[in-house]
Amino acid sequence: MNEQVNIAIQERISGSDRQETTIALDTPAKQRRVLLLTGGYPPEKGGSYNFFYKTIEHLSHRFTVLTSHFPGDTKYDPKCPYIIKRSLFLTLPLIRDERIDRLYPKLGRAKKAFLKIFERSRPIRALVSALAILRCLIEISIGKYDLIFCGHSCLPLGLVGPLAKKLFHIEYVTFVYGEEISEILHRGHPMALKLLKYVCNKAGTVVVISESTGQSLNAIGIGNRKLTLARPGVDVDKFKPISDGNRFLQTLAPNGEKLLLSVGRIIERKGFDVVIESLPEIIKRVGAVKYVIAGSGPDRKRLETKTRNLGLESSVIFLEGITDEGLPMLYNACDIFVMPNRKGRIAGDTEGFGIVFLEASACGKPVLAGRSGGAVEAVVDGVTGFVVDPESSIELTDKITYLLTYPETSKRMGMNGINRCRQHFTWQHTSEILNQVIAQSNR
Repeated sequence: MNEQVNIAIQERISGSDRQETTIALDTPAKQRRVLLLTGGYPPEKGGSYNFFYKTIEHLSHRFTVLTSHFPGDTKYDPKCPYIIKRSLFLTLPLIRDERIDRLYPKLGRAKKAFLKIFERSRPIRALVSALAILRCLIEISIGKYDLIFCGHSCLPLGLVGPLAKKLFHIEYVTFVYGEEISEILHRGHPMALKLLKYVCNKAGTVVVISESTGQSLNAIGIGNRKLTLARPGVDVDKFKPISDGNRFLQTLAPNGEKLLLSVGRIIERKGFDVVIESLPEIIKRVGAVKYVIAGSGPDRKRLETKTRNLGLESSVIFLEGITDEGLPMLYNACDIFVMPNRKGRIAGDTEGFGIVFLEASACGKPVLAGRSGGAVEAVVDGVTGFVVDPESSIELTDKITYLLTYPETSKRMGMNGINRCRQHFTWQHTSEILNQVIAQSNR
């Protein structure tokens, strides 16, 4: 553990020798106006988006969110108790993401032609980023805000913080998750690395969501005194064991098959392919097993092809459109939650933390995570589950087989996970840390 990182959570788990220092949490004396700048926000799903949505619920300040458009936002935004502003200029920088298919499904060939031009044209990308930055600065100039939350430290939104500080003398807090650091280092972008360091060093506070992220920032020269650790939490009133009436269990495993579950965006670094590769040997050892992948994403077609090639069409289920209300029931249906996350082979990005591990633990399920990024902090190896080599289907097979063979061990790990989440990983605790950050940020 890097003791120089400002650790904000204390954790003592039976069977684990990890201990972490604490900081005092004071109640903010004054309500402040805070502008959150983020590339995405609910109803769009995503780890960082959910992080802000859940923490804002408990923060004792007045928030305005400036973000991008997303399908369903016109119905979602009016229901929120704070102001959400959506801008095309914040949407355009995300044009290369598959989300554009949901935003503008009728563009067809015109969309594909534009994407090719956009992806190959640095001047166009620079112009789009400049427009996004300008839109944020206009909002800051007229909004009379006391503090800015830069939800991302990279272009374009990361640069808004230093500019606002210089132009309007408003302090800002920036958030770093981990994947942006590993991706920059992997791709070898020296200018992007300089920008990240500049944004973090100019910020009043840099909030990291894992020790791993804090250590990565230390390694590239970010000042230790600026770092505050605020790990994600889990809604323990929503994610909890459910005893009966589980419609997912009846549908997905009608004949009593063992059920493995992954939840998340279907991208290469989540390691879903390693689980699929392990299935034939797991089935050989323990009998009928179903593997459910809940989510959507660009890697689905490759995984479907791999499933067919291995003759596992009846054992692998791709599930989309799970509602927030249905997600706890889905976790409860599984025997093991598994996501052997790894460093992305193409982009080099890593898992910043992995809220899904906490959600599964809070529902009383043993969890398997990859030894990569902040996921190693979401799972206590040998206590709430196992941390495995994400490139080894042999190790993954052995651990899954063990948990399915010894249900009492699985149950004990699940109970450890419930206790850990309730004691150390609530959104209330995360919000108290951010309240402290806001209180200590001077305009």
